[in-house]
Amino acid sequence: ILSEFGLYQQTAKLLESDQPSDSFKMWVSDSDPTNTTDVTIAHRPNNSDSNVAMVMGPISVDLMAEKDGSYKSGKFELGPMKMSLELVYSHGRPILP
Repeated sequence: ILSEFGLYQQTAKLLESDQPSDSFKMWVSDSDPTNTTDVTIAHRPNNSDSNVAMVMGPISVDLMAEKDGSYKSGKFELGPMKMSLELVYSHGRPILP
């Protein structure tokens, strides 16, 4: 079971590997603090808008990930709603203390 920090780590590993995708369970407290969510991430090396596609439960997200696994931008749709995310500020990199 991964946390958000674990997602960064798995994304970084996927970007460095020859694997096309990876699946795991993730604890997402915002969506359901009592259960895990099935997550699949896929490397999209030939896509200029996003290099990672993520499916988390009913949500599909196209993301642009850095080599350290952090995300700098993304877009997703859920029903009639379309949202985008953009990194506003980042300091340091995701590492275990």
